[in-house]
Amino acid sequence: MYRGYIKTWRKIKEASWYKNPSASHLAQHLIREANHKPIKFFLNNKEIEVLRGQIVTGRLQLSIDTGLSQQAVRTNLKVLKNCNFLTSTSTNKYSIITICKYGVYQGEYEQTNQQTNQQTNQDLTSSQPAVNQDLTTNNNVKNVRIKECKNKNINICAFIKPEIEEIKKYLDEKKIDVVDAETFFNFYESKGWMIGKNKMKNWKAAVNVWAKNNRDKNKKDTLEDFEKSFNVERGKHD
Repeated sequence: MYRGYIKTWRKIKEASWYKNPSASHLAQHLIREANHKPIKFFLNNKEIEVLRGQIVTGRLQLSIDTGLSQQAVRTNLKVLKNCNFLTSTSTNKYSIITICKYGVYQGEYEQTNQQTNQQTNQDLTSSQPAVNQDLTTNNNVKNVRIKECKNKNINICAFIKPEIEEIKKYLDEKKIDVVDAETFFNFYESKGWMIGKNKMKNWKAAVNVWAKNNRDKNKKDTLEDFEKSFNVERGKHD
C-alpha cells in the first residue's frame, strides 16, 4: 500500500456525484486504492484475479479506511453505481469493485495524442533548454540520493503485503509450525495490514511475533493441563 502516485482528472469535477461530499470522498478513495495492474492471490484456498481498476474490499474495511459509517458506505456505493462510476460483484466474504473509467481517470486517453504531444514536447525542449537542464540536474541528484540510501542499507521501499504462498514458504524455511499462513493473512487483510494505529512495516517480523506468542500460549496450556492432571491424581490418593 501507499506506493507511487495516481492522476487526478480535472474533468472529474463534472461528475454528478462530485458535490456529494461522502460519495466524492468514497469515489476518490476507490481510485487511489484500485490496482494499477492485474494481480492474483489466494483467499480461502481459492485463487482470485483482480484486474487493473479493481479493488477487493468490503463495507467494514471501507468504513475503517474512509471514516464513513458502514451504512454511509452502503448508500454511497449505490449512488456511485447508479451514476455508472462503478460496478461490483459480491460474495459473503468480500466484494470486487470495478471503476468503470479507471483508464480515463489515469490518462490512458492521452496515448491517442502521443504524436501531437511528442511534437509539442520537442518544441518546448528547443525553446526551454535551461528549464530542462534544471530538471535533469534535479533528477540526477535524486538518483544519487537513492543510491546513497541503498548503499547505507536504508529501506526506502513502502510495505508490500505478502501473498499466502510467500508466508507459507517463509514458515517452511524457518520451520515455524505454530502459525497458519492463511489465518495470518486473513487477519491482517481484514485490518488493512495495520498493527494498532500504524501501518505494518515487516510482515516477517509479525510472523515471528505470532510464533512466539503461540509457543508461549502452548507452554502455558501444557503446564495448566499438567497441573490439573496432577491435582486429579493426588485427589485419588487423599
